[in-house]
This record gives sequence, structure tokens and C-alpha cells, in this order.
Amino acid sequence: MASINFNKTSNYNDFLQYHKYNATIATTPTPRDCRIGWHDKHQDHEKLANTSKADIVIFGDSIAYGLTRYSNIWHKNFPKQSALNFGIPGDHIENILWRVQNIKLPANIKYAIFQGGTNNLNHDAPEDIANAISIMAYYLLHNHPNIKIIVSGLLPRDSNKSSMRKKTECVNSILSRNCSNQNIAFIQQLDG
Repeated sequence: MASINFNKTSNYNDFLQYHKYNATIATTPTPRDCRIGWHDKHQDHEKLANTSKADIVIFGDSIAYGLTRYSNIWHKNFPKQSALNFGIPGDHIENILWRVQNIKLPANIKYAIFQGGTNNLNHDAPEDIANAISIMAYYLLHNHPNIKIIVSGLLPRDSNKSSMRKKTECVNSILSRNCSNQNIAFIQQLDG
């Protein structure tokens, strides 16, 4: 994927066309209006972002959100006040993409971590999932050119020979190619 230039596009659909992405459900930023409390959670994240001195932000679904359940691991890897966890359980990539585009991050953020996409595996093509995650990374990089972005590959699903496992591997393969910017790193999740 070539370096993305947001200045050459006037709206989101123009952006998708310019960069050869199809507008799909996964690549279209969408709030979860049907989920009670979802907007409240996003507003809580906005308030935290406005007052935080954190230098790391994590966006994702229940996998990202669940990191805080393991306080000994969380505090070892993310010392107090150094990280914001903006994971929301059940989010699909299009929901996380909407949240990324609708929050103002603190200027002191140095790293953004993305962990999401597994909730899209039953409904979306691997290319659409990977492209939506890539769009998030490049969107954030455009708005915060000095941050480093870490894109976590999807975790293995099901048995070794399942269609879900193959879809996960395909998403990760595309992500490894898309995340080739000097400020974007892809981390392949270990299998097994």
C-alpha cells in the first residue's frame, strides 16, 4: 500500500476511492447506536483523553478491554497513568474506526495500539477487515504524524484447519503488507 495522502480527498468515500479501497461495512466508520451505553463509554473516553497525561492509547474490542482484568500484567507493562485503554467489548472494526475518527487525543500520545477485527470475521471479507484496520492506522498517523502505531494481528481462532483460522491468517497477511510505514509496526500473533 502506498503512503496515504488525506489532503487529496474531500470526503471519506473520495478517500476510499483514491486509495483503491471499496466502501464496505467494515471500512465505513459506524457508531453502535443500537448498543445501550456505547455512546456514554465513548464520551467517557473523550473525557479521559482531555485530561490524561498518558503517552499510550489502546483502541480495540473486548480483547483490548480485557487487558485491564489482569492488573499485575497491565501495571507491569503499562505503569500507572501511562496508558489509556479505549477497548469496548463487542465492537467491530467499523465501530472502532468511528471512535478513532471522533476523539481528540492528547498531544502527548507517543504510541497507539490497535487490537480488533475478530468480531468481523463472521461477516466481512479478510481484505475489508485488514483495509479497515489499515485505514485506522493511517488516519491516526495523518493526524498525529509523530506517533508510533502498533497494529496487533488477529489472534488465532478455532482449530488449525477451520475456515475461521484461514480467514484470520489472511487478514494478518494483508496487514503485514499494509503496515509497512516507518511509523507503523505490525505484530504477528503467535499461533498455537
